[in-house]
Amino acid sequence: MIALKPAQKREDCRLLVIDKENKKYQDDIFKNILNYLNENDLLVFNNTKVDKARLFAEKKSGGKHEILLIEPLNPEKTLWKTIASKTKKLKPETILFFPHNIHAVVSESKGNGILYLQFNLSMEDDVLEKIGELPLPPYIRNKRNYSLEDEIDYQTVYACVPGSKAAPTAGLHFSDEILKELKKRKIQTADIQLFVSLGTFEPIRTETIHEHVMHEEEFFISKETADLLNAHLSSGKRIIAVGTTVVRTLESAFDGEKILHGKQKTTIFIKPGYQFKTVRGLITNFHTPLSTLLVLVSSFMGKKFTMDVYNHAVEKKYRFFSYGDSMLIL
Repeated sequence: MIALKPAQKREDCRLLVIDKENKKYQDDIFKNILNYLNENDLLVFNNTKVDKARLFAEKKSGGKHEILLIEPLNPEKTLWKTIASKTKKLKPETILFFPHNIHAVVSESKGNGILYLQFNLSMEDDVLEKIGELPLPPYIRNKRNYSLEDEIDYQTVYACVPGSKAAPTAGLHFSDEILKELKKRKIQTADIQLFVSLGTFEPIRTETIHEHVMHEEEFFISKETADLLNAHLSSGKRIIAVGTTVVRTLESAFDGEKILHGKQKTTIFIKPGYQFKTVRGLITNFHTPLSTLLVLVSSFMGKKFTMDVYNHAVEKKYRFFSYGDSMLIL
């Protein structure tokens, strides 16, 4: 049931529409999503763009390694926190060779696959464009080869701010046509940025969810967007998050009275029992087991009902994960 490719047209994927208060759901198609929205709603998008942060390196001995750039550790963008394959064979001082005469020295191994790499030049976007790939999730790339279509399919149509290491996948279903129709129907939209990193996609490996520690991720909300969000909050109108990254951003930015603007960092892990303060609706995909995202969805509509919904999705053969089908939870 894992979707290895998206629907031929973004908006033609299936949509499971969920009434969480009355514990009801119905099957539909994503292009009909506007039938469930109204003029008073505010849809909030994460408009970050996925970096071509997946690199392939070779040691002098010929050993091959896959590297995922996570974040620069200096202003020059030469020292990077990365995740690497086969890290036991990558001791400090090991040199890794990349295309276009780029190389890096292993400066430190932090365990759990995390390495610090010192590159011989600044790893800016134009460099990554030449030597990198979009970091498709392993459950896709383990089953098929990377293709040029992925460079379009694995970006939202509104992605414009570089810096994410995975797509905010709930937004992949929106087409230019649907966005135009939102404007035509006077349904308001706003953009935030949460730069997707380990906090979002690192699986839970602990015995209980309470032992899991979230990695820090950076987000940004403009003053204009914060003012719009706060106006909706104070008037009691619905804020609908397009994706779990938007939920985590808005809930992290709320100070008890209002949503704060500016650049901030979050390690929020939303677990059952959490009282949502900003978000009334959620558009999201069907998530992987052992993910913090599935825990967040369970927190939003209750664990038992979430399992009922997922069982229905399995029975009706919905397509799962990043390239899969969608849920609208209201």
